[in-house]
Amino acid sequence: MSKHDLTSVSCQSEAMLHRCSLSAEDPHLVAQQMAQLIGGVVSPFDACPGGFVAWSNDGLGTSFEVLPRGIEVKPDTRGPAQFERNYFSQHLSSTRMTLSVSCSPDDIEKLAERNEWPIRYSDRGGYEVIELWVEGHTLLELMTPRMMSGYLESLGSPRIAGSGTAVRRLEFAVEVQVAPAEAWQAWVDPELLCEWWDLQEAHVDLRIGGAYELIFLPEGGEGLRGSEGCRILDYVPGRLLAFTFNSPSHLDMGRDHTWVTVDFAPSETGTVVTVNHCGFLSDERWIECREFFRQAWRRTLRRFETYWAGSVPSSVNEQSVDLRGLPAPAID
Repeated sequence: MSKHDLTSVSCQSEAMLHRCSLSAEDPHLVAQQMAQLIGGVVSPFDACPGGFVAWSNDGLGTSFEVLPRGIEVKPDTRGPAQFERNYFSQHLSSTRMTLSVSCSPDDIEKLAERNEWPIRYSDRGGYEVIELWVEGHTLLELMTPRMMSGYLESLGSPRIAGSGTAVRRLEFAVEVQVAPAEAWQAWVDPELLCEWWDLQEAHVDLRIGGAYELIFLPEGGEGLRGSEGCRILDYVPGRLLAFTFNSPSHLDMGRDHTWVTVDFAPSETGTVVTVNHCGFLSDERWIECREFFRQAWRRTLRRFETYWAGSVPSSVNEQSVDLRGLPAPAID
């Protein structure tokens, strides 16, 4: 196989970005602004004098190294990579990073204005980003929670079968009279999930790639207990949650995964919770799958609304397909 022919190579693990570097005229200032965008802290970068690191608080050690302009990373056969200055380095670079942030567009605009950094809104064909040009030369593509939701919807699901056809989605919304942070917590806290969604168990590992499994029938066989194997795609505390979701086992679809984004937007009386369930294809089985979830999500959000109103009904009187043993979003 040619070193350029990678078509037969596959990797079953899940990749995640943990660290990246960029250069700046004022590394300390840029690191401080990066930390503000990601809600983190700054520390000196001991391996490179004059450099600083902006650490995220995501629990995974995600960090952004900001190095003095002209510093290059050089290989060293005797030990770790070395940092050396190139006095002929160019002002512009090929560095570009796309980040999801919890900041609002106003927050980003104020940061750009304060530092006199160019900023513009850009349509990427299906989703939107805010271009922030650090010191006028390094491109950060920032996505607010709303933009991140659009980005996820524009992607193919990590495990969805290829079909050559456009994917479809379902969208639902409900308003509850609690703050966004409280509503969001009810979707990630296993005890609260079991309480309002009427689950037997919930397994939530709150990190990108972590488990998001809703267990309706613990005694069921493998693949019949609920949303086994589903994973968190993205989250922003109080703003956004995205996860993969199983197709119903009774449709014999090989447990293909769709994906769900849940947005939490503040309203005058509380929070508007918007659910987008994406990744439905167009053949007959997927049409049936979409109709199944159309009914299930209506019941689920009605249950969520009723929970915050003070009581959860033991059952919902609505005709639907048989839900026994299925990983449906609502088991009554």
